[in-house]
Amino acid sequence: MWWQLNDNRMRWQPVAEPSFQPYRLPENLLVRLSVSHFQEPVNTGEAVIPDLVFFRDRQVTPFQLSISGSGDAKRITIGSDGLSDVAIME
Repeated sequence: MWWQLNDNRMRWQPVAEPSFQPYRLPENLLVRLSVSHFQEPVNTGEAVIPDLVFFRDRQVTPFQLSISGSGDAKRITIGSDGLSDVAIME
């Protein structure tokens, strides 16, 4: 799910635009997301905090996202160290 920070309320809200709605991948695809956190999670009670954030200044939470087919040796991994652009990783 996609979220956007509401600057006035200082809360994350779901994005309502149709192109940002959840999409169910085919069952034969395996997806693995690894996210680096540099600090302990903030205690927010019931507030929603996304695991992966893309900022306006092009910074991003450091991450790696791998997608592969079940039983298939092919795999693609994309990621960023947080400061560099998102790129395909070897």
